Amino acid sequence: MKVAHMGKAALHRNCGKGCLALVFCLFSLWVPTQAQEVASNPAGFFRITLLGNSDTIVSLPYLRPAAASGLVASVSGNVLTVSGSTSWTASQFVYQPGVQANTYFMTVLSGAKEGFYYPIVQSTSDALTLNLADDTLDGMLPGDRIAVHPYWTLGTIFPKGRAVHASSSQLIRKTEILIPNYQGTGINLSAIKTYYFLNDDSGGTWRQFAHSGIKDDDVILPDVMFIVRHNIDTDTTLTVQGDVASSKWAIPLSTLLAGKQDNIVALPRPIDVSLNNSGLIESGAFASSPSRLVRTDELLVFNNTLKQKNKSAAATYYYCNGMWQRFPLTDDVGDEKPFKAGTGIIIRKASGPTIQLWINEPGY
Repeated sequence: MKVAHMGKAALHRNCGKGCLALVFCLFSLWVPTQAQEVASNPAGFFRITLLGNSDTIVSLPYLRPAAASGLVASVSGNVLTVSGSTSWTASQFVYQPGVQANTYFMTVLSGAKEGFYYPIVQSTSDALTLNLADDTLDGMLPGDRIAVHPYWTLGTIFPKGRAVHASSSQLIRKTEILIPNYQGTGINLSAIKTYYFLNDDSGGTWRQFAHSGIKDDDVILPDVMFIVRHNIDTDTTLTVQGDVASSKWAIPLSTLLAGKQDNIVALPRPIDVSLNNSGLIESGAFASSPSRLVRTDELLVFNNTLKQKNKSAAATYYYCNGMWQRFPLTDDVGDEKPFKAGTGIIIRKASGPTIQLWINEPGY
């Protein structure tokens, strides 16, 4: 039996050659006087080298710019009402194929639920109906700050096939986007979806292997990793531009009642984060091990400078004797930064009865 993710079940530096981070920040004040005000977050851009004839493990270090923000007026079940007047229209934040290409989620920016995010399934002029999956909004109070963001999609990460190699057919895919099975059970989970950019009469569209229809609007979650696989020997550069996630970020880590469980995740941060600053231990999301040979929870990281497909983990970290260690060593490596901006990790959880909630504080 697998303990499912909360809030995600519905949708589920050494930069060298692997990546180049170019970050700039534009700061301004939050103005919460009107519910329709949009928070002007720090913003920036980040460049990731996608290696030819190789897999590149990718995550998105920024959020798409907020579409709305406000203060909570009241909460009832899965419906949240905002205070003050808004310029929202009915169903503004609801995906409509061919009409409204964005799928939206709400993030909580202050209060007891800071760091959580939930898909929006319906909206009115002043209220959001949320898919909470197994979670609740218990603890949210009037005055808590929220923001509404559109999810990244294939069409917004790689507009018109930018940074990938277009394919002439589904049988000869020059670039593939491999989506891991985030909700899968066990370890060493395989990809559950394969996308490619088809060079067609419209100028190109995203397609899913062995499926029909255009997939430009398919969602990529903000705190997961995916794989860009180039099948020809030419590098490309992916540039991601957006808003900095300036609040806490909460990531539920799944467990199994028997056996280990891989959590394929990423921090949506534009900076590298050290083990000591990750919050994994402080939030109780990562269990200590009795020894280097008997590891309870493990953190698996990947090397994006290595030109290879089907990459194995480049390093395994564990926590033992009150400090972070890197197998097979027993030295304190807590200042190392395996949480690389623009890439992802696997947290391999030991068996347990409950979800472990990882709370990461912004380090800026």
